[in-house]
Amino acid sequence: MMQVARQDSLYGFYWWSQKDGEAQARVYNGHMGFELDTVQQIYRRVVQPTSIRQLGYSGGGGHLLVPDLVHLDTTTATDCTLTQDARFYYLTFHYADLPQEGGVTNRYKRVTIDRITRLPVAVRRHQESMGRVQDLTYQVKLLQQNNQAPSYDFTSLSFLKTYRQQVEHSVVSHSITPPLLGHAASFFRLHALDGSIFTLAELHGQVVLLDFWEVSCGPCIASLPELQRLHEQYGPKGLRVFGITHEPDQTVVAKRLLTAQNITFPTLLGTVETKQAYQLTAIPHYAIINRQGNICFLQDGFSPALEIAIQEALQQ
Repeated sequence: MMQVARQDSLYGFYWWSQKDGEAQARVYNGHMGFELDTVQQIYRRVVQPTSIRQLGYSGGGGHLLVPDLVHLDTTTATDCTLTQDARFYYLTFHYADLPQEGGVTNRYKRVTIDRITRLPVAVRRHQESMGRVQDLTYQVKLLQQNNQAPSYDFTSLSFLKTYRQQVEHSVVSHSITPPLLGHAASFFRLHALDGSIFTLAELHGQVVLLDFWEVSCGPCIASLPELQRLHEQYGPKGLRVFGITHEPDQTVVAKRLLTAQNITFPTLLGTVETKQAYQLTAIPHYAIINRQGNICFLQDGFSPALEIAIQEALQQ
């Protein structure tokens, strides 16, 4: 459910997202985001803009927002072209290159509009970086326009009166298998991109943050500067940060990207065993291992909960 809010600078609309048959729901009311469990009747607040944006892009089908269907921001476009065929109009917006972000070039967004309904039915986003092409297409099978007043009151969130608020670092809605939490982290011996070798055993007594990412993952790349900040801020206090990628054929691209982003913490080449051991089903994925060698935090997608969990682990 979406409600247009032209004054909102983050999305341009308010929204409620819930997949049929699932307890997980997400809400944005123009001020902050919320993750809900409608069965346990608990919720978690999300306040940072970056984390609020990620609410709409993680969690699987039924939770993927396509903001351009409601609010198409063209303020940064450098050019626009219009083409058409018998069924659709095609609006293509071109954007400036981003040399400071790994040499991103050939950026454009193409919106497909149904000629009969005048509603957008697809959005294609394209960019190229370091010889790699990222081309994403969001196709809408059914889009209904509600001419009546919205049935959900975003100005008065009813669940706040009856649901219990989760502590900030608790993960309510991410797909993590519970037995990993509180158990010993699986041993690993992995090569870094520079050829050096790291083992979990040599890190005992330190707090370890593992960032599972890939060069083809937009949210992964977007969160790298935040991981670098955590590395610099908490490294002197005992935190070790490691990126782990499972794309051995993309090591050259990964090195260039990390250099362009000024990322100084090591990135390791993961294996099938690390994927299985840390139950990797989505990226970016984060795992924190405490000083005793036990997994104390797991999360899909970057959020402020990660830093809070780091602070708590360092104090133990």
